[in-house]
Amino acid sequence: MKRGLVVATAVLLAVVAAGLVLMTRRSDPERWTAIEVAVAPQGHETGALKIWSPVLPRDKFVLHTCEGLLDGDRDFGLFSMRVLPTDWSRDGDALSYTWSFPPGIELRVVARPRGDSVGLEYTVTNRTPTELARVHLHPCLPTRNAPSFYPPRENQLPELFRRVIYWSAGAPQALAESKLGRAGEPHVALMLEGQAPLEWAWWKVSPETLDLPLLAVSSDDLRHTIALGFERALWATANVGDGRACLHLFPLFGRLAPNESRTIRGAFYVVEGGPEVARTRFLADFPQ
Repeated sequence: MKRGLVVATAVLLAVVAAGLVLMTRRSDPERWTAIEVAVAPQGHETGALKIWSPVLPRDKFVLHTCEGLLDGDRDFGLFSMRVLPTDWSRDGDALSYTWSFPPGIELRVVARPRGDSVGLEYTVTNRTPTELARVHLHPCLPTRNAPSFYPPRENQLPELFRRVIYWSAGAPQALAESKLGRAGEPHVALMLEGQAPLEWAWWKVSPETLDLPLLAVSSDDLRHTIALGFERALWATANVGDGRACLHLFPLFGRLAPNESRTIRGAFYVVEGGPEVARTRFLADFPQ
């Protein structure tokens, strides 16, 4: 009993110490020059990370690294993950966890701060006896805790689509100008070029397509951009149907035979400037 208490106390002190380091850096502009990342507290059980950037010190970004894993339009339990803060591991500046979905599909997530971005690495392993045909997973980036990006008033949530940017035929496009965006649909999805449409959950697929696996949103004053990108993605979705006002880009793992693994890398960016700055950064990291 006493040993367990000592271990628990040591873990708590380590967490507090890490929090104090972050607090010290963020309160000292001279020392705070790069993105910082911490595990979100209990209550965010979808592998959530808290992210702060020195270029937007009043914003707190919460990236839910995985809200669900799918094979085509079949999910293995949306919001079913229960990744606690104690399930995360730290190796240097990298944070990671492993989660197994009930059928026998293993997910490993690694996140590492890199100056103006957070590098992401997802590895999916098929431990089932059958082949999986079209594996993809569901990260979530709410804008609610980031006042620079969240619509000024909650009853103006659709305004966010004016600032959500994707690329088609090499040019930036506003989600508000998509067919479903113009129709007032609050749950708009876009497929990557060449991918067959999905029918899943509450998402409605607009006919436009992305030719770059990157989704960006400009700040309300158009001076900063956040973006989520992957080497390979299946589709992108954005939601203004509730107060989270969130963005999603689904990394695509494709076909996985039994015991086969595949890793997809990506990044979350916080940059000064417009969406084209984020695009340039993404293409430097992940040439297409």
